[in-house]
Amino acid sequence: MIPNRPMRVLAGLVALLAWSSVRAAEPAAGRTRAGGKPNHLAGQTSPYLLQHLYNPIDWYPWGDEALQKAKKEDRPIFLSIGYSACHWCHVMEREAFSDPELARVLNERFVSIKVDREERPDLDDLYMTAVVAMTGRGGWPMSVLLTPEGVPFHGGSYYPADALRKLLASVADAWTNHRSDVLSSAGGIRAMLNNLQHPAAPPAGADAAPAMLQRAAAGWKAQFDAENGGFGGAPKFPSHGGLRVLLQAHRVSGDPQALDMVVRTLDAMARGGLYDQLGGGFHRYATDDKWLVPHFEKMLYDNALLVPVYLEAWKATGREDFRRVGAETLAWAEREMTDPQGGFDTSLDADSETEEGRYYVWTRADIETAVGRANGSLAADYFGATAAGNLGSGRNVLHVPVAPEEFARRHGLTVPALRARVDAARRRLLEVRSHRARPARDDKVLTAWNGLMISACARSFALTGSKTDRQAGERAARFALKNLGADDVLRVSWRQGQAGPPGLLDDYAFLARGLLDLYDATSDVSWRNRAARLVRSADRFLDWENGGYYSTPQDRHDLIVRPKSLLDDALPSGNAILVECLLRLARTGGDAALLQRATRTLDLAAASFAGSPTSYSYMVLAAQSGDAVTRPPEAPAVTGLLALAPPAEAATRTADGEAPRAAAGADRSIIGTIVGRANPQRVVATSLSVPDRPVRPGQAVTLSLRLEIQAGWHVNSSAPNLEYLIPTKIEFPDPGVVLVDQVVYPEARLVTLKFADTKLSVYEGANAIRATIHPPRDSPPGEKKVRARLTYQSCSDTTCLAPETVEFLVPLRIEGDPVAPADMGPAAGAAAADRGAGRPGASPGGLATGGNVAAVLAEKGMLSLLGLVFLGGLALNLTPCVYPMMPVTIGFFAAQSRTSWLARAGLPALYVLGMAVTYSVLGMVAGRAGGLIGSTLQSAWVVGGLVVLFVVMALSMFGLFEVRLPGSLTRLGGGRRGPIGALVMGLTVGLVAAPCIGPFVVGLLAFVGASGNPILGFWLFFVMAIGMGLPNLVLGVFSGSLSSLPRSGEWLLYAKKVMGVALLGVAIYFLQPFLADREMGLLVLGFALAAGAYLAILEKTRLAWRLFPALKVAVGLLVVAMGLWFSMPLLVERQGAEWEPYSHEAFARASAAGKPILIDFSAEWCLSCKELERFTFADPQVRAEAARYDLLKADLTQYESPAVREIRDRFDIIGLPTIVFVDSAGNERRDLRVYGFEDAGAFLARMRQVR
Repeated sequence: MIPNRPMRVLAGLVALLAWSSVRAAEPAAGRTRAGGKPNHLAGQTSPYLLQHLYNPIDWYPWGDEALQKAKKEDRPIFLSIGYSACHWCHVMEREAFSDPELARVLNERFVSIKVDREERPDLDDLYMTAVVAMTGRGGWPMSVLLTPEGVPFHGGSYYPADALRKLLASVADAWTNHRSDVLSSAGGIRAMLNNLQHPAAPPAGADAAPAMLQRAAAGWKAQFDAENGGFGGAPKFPSHGGLRVLLQAHRVSGDPQALDMVVRTLDAMARGGLYDQLGGGFHRYATDDKWLVPHFEKMLYDNALLVPVYLEAWKATGREDFRRVGAETLAWAEREMTDPQGGFDTSLDADSETEEGRYYVWTRADIETAVGRANGSLAADYFGATAAGNLGSGRNVLHVPVAPEEFARRHGLTVPALRARVDAARRRLLEVRSHRARPARDDKVLTAWNGLMISACARSFALTGSKTDRQAGERAARFALKNLGADDVLRVSWRQGQAGPPGLLDDYAFLARGLLDLYDATSDVSWRNRAARLVRSADRFLDWENGGYYSTPQDRHDLIVRPKSLLDDALPSGNAILVECLLRLARTGGDAALLQRATRTLDLAAASFAGSPTSYSYMVLAAQSGDAVTRPPEAPAVTGLLALAPPAEAATRTADGEAPRAAAGADRSIIGTIVGRANPQRVVATSLSVPDRPVRPGQAVTLSLRLEIQAGWHVNSSAPNLEYLIPTKIEFPDPGVVLVDQVVYPEARLVTLKFADTKLSVYEGANAIRATIHPPRDSPPGEKKVRARLTYQSCSDTTCLAPETVEFLVPLRIEGDPVAPADMGPAAGAAAADRGAGRPGASPGGLATGGNVAAVLAEKGMLSLLGLVFLGGLALNLTPCVYPMMPVTIGFFAAQSRTSWLARAGLPALYVLGMAVTYSVLGMVAGRAGGLIGSTLQSAWVVGGLVVLFVVMALSMFGLFEVRLPGSLTRLGGGRRGPIGALVMGLTVGLVAAPCIGPFVVGLLAFVGASGNPILGFWLFFVMAIGMGLPNLVLGVFSGSLSSLPRSGEWLLYAKKVMGVALLGVAIYFLQPFLADREMGLLVLGFALAAGAYLAILEKTRLAWRLFPALKVAVGLLVVAMGLWFSMPLLVERQGAEWEPYSHEAFARASAAGKPILIDFSAEWCLSCKELERFTFADPQVRAEAARYDLLKADLTQYESPAVREIRDRFDIIGLPTIVFVDSAGNERRDLRVYGFEDAGAFLARMRQVR
């Protein structure tokens, strides 16, 4: 998103996008709808455009007519980009673009343009870049709003009809009433697009590491899925570039790990549902991480790029199945994708008969019927078809779950015999499938994609000698040169005798490489000559000033900027493939001009290669083509990536194939990989170093993550001062793998930029983030792969790129005995304490907070805490609501169990069990509610309700009325005898005891809610219930002991009144956040004097015990003393600390001052926060020590607001109050954090440890 004021004016539009936009999974087909009046798409040849010919929307193709109409009528443009095999494109066409009302809005207020991305990849790439920058994601169909000049100001992907209707209404209103804001936003986006097309020049004399290929291979290795093969998680794409890089790494240096990853990935893809097990060829991608369920469309380019990978892997390993997959894929393309004149068609849809994948899936019964029961059963087993179906409803995606060798062994067959039976079954199933309704085929011929398939055919002939493949490749080449390349000026596409738009860089590069591959395979020099002419003709794309090639020629005037990309995407980079062609031609002809063009392009790529090596896979491979270039004397020096290419001879390796490690104690450098779409311009290079030594369980290790930021750019700091900017953040996303002790971010700079009114906190140049982590003390020995994830957003003075996430896979070798807790260090101890709290999320709390939970668990330990709660449960038996029930309850048990000891034990046990169930469920609900408990206790209405509740309970203690259970519940419990009656009594006893145990239960609920941990809630309330029930269990078993209990009587009535006074005191305590200190002090003092007088003098209970009057006076005086103790600090004026309100800017300013920083995180509703202010911060010694600190107070009263949540996340605040200390070097002293209230003495000791 472009962070300027006008974009914020359009926030409503973005909000619509956020809730309605669905990222487009590709595939599926539609049918051209006949009938009605055609629109301006009549006469187009693209199948995708023709699918919209009869929409009620007056679609225009991209061109002067539509653009001039928009300018003349002063209307914004609604641009929709898709392709014929795109499933969600067809859905949007049916649901939205066929809607007459929506069409009326578009026709009256907009100019609507429809583009086939396969015919205009330049438009697609340009506007996709804009959409990703605005929204952080992209997909098809792409929906973009443009000014009449074609400048984007809003974009998204798929919209349901209602969402699109609302969006268009908002845009039309903004265009009419806020035109200047819209145009300003469009201007910012245009500036960003311009900046992206000009990658920085390489630093003069840059001396990059000579292991560039190994760095790219390391990047792919870091993403490798060791369990399922492939790279990354679902959805899983066949990463042909990464596989080629790893194969090259093995070829150059004999890297066995690289080859193993290739083999495992190719095997998993070929045996999975991604591969068409019957007809050959690969689907677009897998929706799961096991390669089982594909999106069923088949694209020509995917298959063209995978064939050489399989064939090269066959040559490297000798695995015949890899050769067979390559051959079957080409056979599919030649059988189903070849135009009668020799060109290759574009794609097959995923859908047939309006259902995705219907053409390809089978039931087990279908297989057995088609093949015959005997061989059909074996074939169904081989292809993993079950009666239930791996897609459900009996439908199966065919795959090979068991390796053929193992399958043959299990069935008592030789591998050749198995292959013969499976091949026979495949032929029969393929024949049956051929009679089904076929998926639609996009029969346009694309120059670039045909160039890729020509290469695949040529490579197959070179490696396998297949004359069929040679003929197919040569036939396609002749077709392309005849129909798409007259006079060496190419066209993008051809269909039914009509050529499409003028060619782009990819067309020249991919076709030229295909011709060079034909030359290498056949030695027919005519192919090389035509390739050389195409490469020379590609000069129309050359950036003569900066090097590299634009995507569009000089004479293309319908784009707002001229795009240039060096990165791979779904297709290889056109620049990379053209560099390969230039180097291959220079190698055979010694042409210095060609070498110079290649070298300058490689230099340009070198400037940003380090930031994302995996995005430059084909550029890396192209650089390998320069190894054997003989450079004439007048040729330029070879620099950049070409200079980085390793020599042909193998590098020094260890016996296991790994590169030699540095000496023990040195750091290992880890290269990260970008997760998701990379920005076209690389302005940040990242690397992570980790000590190359084993660590013990619990031992801390510090990682250093380095950011090298290109001049003229910056990265938002960890606290960038504007809410919509993405902060720099390092995370460790796998829970339990390591514990984070502390993260220290670099010192930020405050800068003023054109798009913001306030100063922003940023990082520039070289920076390092230090993260201290440790493996848990129960970690087993061995090597762990620790994922570290860095998120950042790069900005220049005028624009911001989309946020990027870089993932590092850090090897951590764990050896030796666990570190003792005392030796873990204060930071690690604090992290362990946090982990003990469960840390499910931040939670507030005026009564108990997440911070208090962490502190209690850290200080007491879980067993000690359970013991305290158990004792609390025991003490609740002495309250006047519970104690009188004990004789009744025990008598109930004794009456039913006079003859059976088992019954005497069993009935009380069931009673206690029922009580435990009730309270344990309550505890789990509180834990699951998490912050909701604490948030609820912030509400004045909720607190007021609690105050009223405690007052009502108190009045019942004074005998004004009696709190009774409903009769139905009384009868439910007491009216039943036997085990069920005992259990039900236990389930309902909590309601009877509520007036007395309420304060304890509410406090415990708040404590559990702040922890957010339902398991903790279960055990705390379970143990409390056991404490409450234990006397009943003991007295029930030994019912003769019942007579030893003191009798109820007048003393219990007095105890109830004392409890009533206590309940009124609790009610007053709850009022504290809503009263001023003096008001609260007067209220407490007045209440204490009145209550003390009542309990000592006015209360009329009389007992025969002669010391009872003295006891009453003592109780009254105790109440008065407690009132004085609580009220005096509230009534005495005490000078507190002088705080500056927290802001990111204030924190950055304090950090730059070089003094220690103390940050108090508090809220108006936080009682412990107020106590800290009154007692601790007002202490004279604390105030004196605070003079050397910068004091910041962060008000988190609006706890769930976005601004407060950002502060909480920034400092990892899990409850209030929390006090954070930062030393003068800018490092937080996590070991000194304060959770909850702390007295002045202990707090002062902490303060003196910070320097």
